Amino acid sequence: LGIVLLRNMLDRKHEIALMQAIGFGKNKIFKVVFLENFLLLTVGMFVGLLSSLIGMLPSMLSRSFEMQVDMMIIILVLIFINGLGWIYFTARSMMKSYMIAELKSE
Repeated sequence: LGIVLLRNMLDRKHEIALMQAIGFGKNKIFKVVFLENFLLLTVGMFVGLLSSLIGMLPSMLSRSFEMQVDMMIIILVLIFINGLGWIYFTARSMMKSYMIAELKSE
């Protein structure tokens, strides 16, 4: 996830530099980038959970099926916290650089 987010930020470097050039503050850009990736993480986790439940449906309908709900919730929370950490780290690292100079070089 961290590598994908870093690659995404590098691809969007010019977009972020343009936002800085037209007057957006670094905190505002950070919020936009963070919330955008937060939404993607949330929707991705929801779709993944839904598809896994649909895939497990035949087993869940069996009388002998026993699901450890507490372990599943712990795993989902850990994945969510890990995703938030990577989103925060990549967004903060991109905001530390001054990208307007790179926009001028184009």
